[in-house]
This record gives sequence, C-alpha cells and structure tokens, in this order.
Amino acid sequence: MGQAPRIAFIGGFLGSGKTTLVWEAARRLMAYGKRVGIITNDQAPDLVDTALLKRHGLNVEEVAGSCFCCNFFGLLDATKALKDAAMADVLLAEPVGSCTDLAATLLQPLRELFSSEFRHSPLAVLADPWRLATVMGGGGGDLNRYTAYVYRMQLEESDIIAVNKIDLLEEHAIADLRSNVKAEFPHARIRFLSARFGIGVDELLAEILESDAGEPRIIDVDYDTYTKGELALGWFNGEFGIEISNTDPDWAKLCDDLLSGIQAGLVNANRSIGHLKLLLSSETGYIVGNVTSPSQPPDLRIEMPVHSQSALMILNARAELPPEQLESTIYTALNSLDDGATSIEVKKTFCIRPGAPAPTYGRG
Repeated sequence: MGQAPRIAFIGGFLGSGKTTLVWEAARRLMAYGKRVGIITNDQAPDLVDTALLKRHGLNVEEVAGSCFCCNFFGLLDATKALKDAAMADVLLAEPVGSCTDLAATLLQPLRELFSSEFRHSPLAVLADPWRLATVMGGGGGDLNRYTAYVYRMQLEESDIIAVNKIDLLEEHAIADLRSNVKAEFPHARIRFLSARFGIGVDELLAEILESDAGEPRIIDVDYDTYTKGELALGWFNGEFGIEISNTDPDWAKLCDDLLSGIQAGLVNANRSIGHLKLLLSSETGYIVGNVTSPSQPPDLRIEMPVHSQSALMILNARAELPPEQLESTIYTALNSLDDGATSIEVKKTFCIRPGAPAPTYGRG
C-alpha cells in the first residue's frame, strides 16, 4: 500500500494571493514529479479560481456553498475524488478567505478521525503586507473591527505566516515588517515571498511539505464577533456572455474598465474591497484580472490574445457591504460598458451574505 497523500491548507484573508500561490506551488510540485490535487472553497459556486486552475490543466475539486469547516464531509468527498481520479500524493486546499478557527474545526478532527488517511502539514496563512501592518497596529485599516478580528484570528492560529507580495516592498519595509511580525506573533514561523514571481516559494513548500504538523494551535475564537465579521461581507459570483461587434475588440480595456468601475463604486461608497476577480475566456485565449486594494489599479494578465468577438466572463466580488448594494454596484459598472457595440448576457449570478459559521466538528 502506498504512502498516504499529504494535505496542506493554505489559508489567508481575501486578496492575500492564495490562488496565485497554489498555482505556483502546484506548477513546481508537478515539475518535481508530484501528482497534485487542488481543492477550492467558496460560499457560492462558479469561482474564478477553480476555472483558472482548471484552465492551467490542474486537477481541481470545488467545495461550494459553505466553508470547509461547515461542510467537512464535502471536503472529504473532494479529497477522495482527487485521490481516485488523479492518484494525488499532494493535496493543496484553499479555504474561504473569511474563514478562521481552522485548527479546531478542520485540522484537529482530521488528525483525530482520519490520522491514517493523510499526512498532515503545518497550517500556512498567507498575508497581504499592508493589511497585515494595519492589523498589527491594533486597527483594521479599511476593514471594520469585526472583519479585522477574523483576519487577526487567522494569524493567531497559524503555524506559518507567509507574507506575500514582497516584490512590491522596499528592503527596509521588509526588514521592519519582519521584526514587527515576529514580535506580534512569536508562536509562528515567518516567511516572506512573492507568489507572482516565485520568490521564496520553494522555501515555503519545503517547510509545508517536508515537515509534519504538530498539535494544531487551538485558539479561543469569539463566535459572536466572528459571525459579525462574516455578515459584514457581500459575495457576488456571476457568469456573463459578452459580444463586441467591432472587428478588433479590445478585451483588455473592457476588463480594466469593468474592474475600475466596480472599484470606484465601492470606494465612493467608502466600502472595503475583499477582492474583485474576473476570468474572460474564448477559444483563442483568456485574460485574468483582479483588484485587492481601493488605491491600486486593476492587475490584468493577458495569458493569450483574445481575438474572438465573443467571450465568456466569470466575475467574483467580495466587499464590505450588503449583497444587494454590491450587486447594484456591479451592474452599474456593467451597464457603463454599453457603447453600442458591446452586448452582455447574464447567464447566472449568485449574490449572498454568508451565514453564521456552523462547523461540522468543534465549535460554533
């Protein structure tokens, strides 16, 4: 009988770069000859992350409708599917970005009830350096205090805090942040990386995949505050068919205009952005776009030129406002794209406010 697959959870708040890290980690592991399975997770179906990772040719299962903690057996079903279909020997699981208390509600029951079925890795939590700095300062930055509480609890229960996006920081800022994070979270191992450019990824992978987890770090989570943090967020997932009658459509401009319009609407409403993501694809190529900050312009990656006059777009948005207002903001931005040559068909949408956390095991 072969060795049990290793399972590693890559946690972290919305916009920290988890999916970029998961893709880069999977790409490297496959180059080393590993069979990799990925499990994505969201409060609603039709994730940009799932579609993008599948587009890269990866073996992906999506657990949709609730977090891993609240759908523990959905997580197990996903692991079984990947073990059966892909014979995966490494499973990378990306929890919902607003989820915490993973140590008590996921790691502990997995160790106690399924100790022989998996090799367990330390819990790594990815962090955006700017949000991390504000939370360490005792505030929440652009987050309300309840959502900032969820962010801090994610860091408190981590075995490894992986500070991402160092390609955007000066050396002195990295040094200051390293010192402050060590002082604020002395329990955790601290790593710095850029998932986008692959800096520090091999070192983090070695730590996650070559060492076994110790006892999960169970922390005291106030579920009333946690629930208020969840309920502060609106979630939108949508799928749209788009046609442009021009002979040479500028799809990159359309993606940039849409994300910029949604961003501006949220900033004008003084609402925090968790993340905005889109994947626009046709038979000839695809464009990936995201926004994780109120002040930075959209980040677009044109993986291949999109020459077609029609395309499919998946759009995900997470922000601190009621779902009906988030939906209105998105449709205002979509309607602004109507220049007489662009037509947009709504195929399906989900716009929700997450419910109170109700873990299958543990607390709640």
